[in-house]
Amino acid sequence: MNLSANQIQEEESSARGDYYALALFREEANGDVSGLEFQRGVGGIYGDGRAGSPPYCVVTADHRTYYGGVRTVTWRDSSVEVDLTDEAREVLRLPARVVLELQLGAEDIGRVRNGLLRVFHADDPEMLQPNLVGFD
Repeated sequence: MNLSANQIQEEESSARGDYYALALFREEANGDVSGLEFQRGVGGIYGDGRAGSPPYCVVTADHRTYYGGVRTVTWRDSSVEVDLTDEAREVLRLPARVVLELQLGAEDIGRVRNGLLRVFHADDPEMLQPNLVGFD
């Protein structure tokens, strides 16, 4: 499944732990929205990622949410491929691979790359995190 993202939104807070969200989406003229949001919450009220609960989640435009469930994130110059586990695919009602086509300027593409690295960064090797490809 290919999704086109021409908007980016970031949110972060350290008030009750380390929280960061990166939304990649497209809003149509009729108000329909498509895209994905990646959230990371560690520490404080969010708990400890080493305790067995993934420190990130994936949220769809219709607010379906799954904690963990990303096998691989592959970075390309103008797209991001996200490979999901079977369980995540079922809950999120998405195919096994989602390709986000980034229709953004160079500065925003850099923000997306850095944001994905932040969401999927493992503070500890025991944290449940996906394989990152093409980010070097």
